[in-house]
Amino acid sequence: MTTTTQDLQPQLNQFTAPAPSEVEISSHFDLAIALILSQWDALTVAVENCWGGPDSSEKRDGLAGSISELFEERPKTDEEDIECVLFQYMGDEFNCVLEDKSEEEVAARICALRRSTLRGEFGDVERLRSQWQASQSRHKPKMHFVQRADDDQEGSADDEDMSDEDEDTPGGVSITGNEVEMEDAPTLVGSQRRASPEIDDDGFTKVVGKKKR
Repeated sequence: MTTTTQDLQPQLNQFTAPAPSEVEISSHFDLAIALILSQWDALTVAVENCWGGPDSSEKRDGLAGSISELFEERPKTDEEDIECVLFQYMGDEFNCVLEDKSEEEVAARICALRRSTLRGEFGDVERLRSQWQASQSRHKPKMHFVQRADDDQEGSADDEDMSDEDEDTPGGVSITGNEVEMEDAPTLVGSQRRASPEIDDDGFTKVVGKKKR
């Protein structure tokens, strides 16, 4: 008697792994977001130097939560949406202007893991977890800082009297590759959505979000 695939199907079903639950998918994706953000040099520098104030670490966690909620509320969220959120959040919460376009790579990685976790594929997330664990035993890469002085102002004794609070939270930060420059940051709005340009009373355009590059 010939055995067909249909006859063996009940036995094959016993060895088929069950589909992951929504809770498993969500938890792995949330972990993926947190791990990717922990590898983002721009955000790491901002947190370690408390550019967002004493609760900088909590703000990093808040960014991960905001991205997760955005995907829950808008499942069709794409890389450009995430780029805008990252760029905007760094400006709003850390007074930091990204010029190295690193948010594009971070957004692409998040969206890629979003797709894989929805398929129930968690291998990439586990590899990220292993990388994170291994990185804890290694020294973090050093970042090069450049303090930009005003053209019309020379160094004086007043600079030495600057308060600790002013030193911990600079007026503005510009990140280009591995170089970080202190400068006045443009005004950014706190919305996650793209905003239209705003014109002030003097006719200048305010920076309210990340333009598509």
